[in-house]
Amino acid sequence: MEWLTCVRAAIDYMEAHLQDDISAQDIAERVYVSPFFLQRGFSLTTGCGLGEYLRSRRLYQAVFDCVGPIPEALQSLNTRIFREWLPGNPDYELSGSASVEWYDSINGEKTDPDYHSAIWIPVRKK
Repeated sequence: MEWLTCVRAAIDYMEAHLQDDISAQDIAERVYVSPFFLQRGFSLTTGCGLGEYLRSRRLYQAVFDCVGPIPEALQSLNTRIFREWLPGNPDYELSGSASVEWYDSINGEKTDPDYHSAIWIPVRKK
């Protein structure tokens, strides 16, 4: 199997099994190469290792929709996220400190009571 085909097959397998506990051995068996050559070829081809790729793909973004005038609605939502949702969530935890705020610049004014925005928070499964 040529390297690009092998790497594509490895990525397809990892994407299909992101929630499973898979190893380099599992992936290598799936693409019919040794774990050593898979890790070496994957790293040379993609610029990152198998473990790094899996970790980055297992990260999630929790998206919280927000309706209401800006900035009050976003401030209120942000407070609820960090005081209520994150501390009490049994499945997810914060995976980084960055968050993204999204504003709907096409539909309406930021002061409208039905203005739409969102906050995206990086999370990972516990």
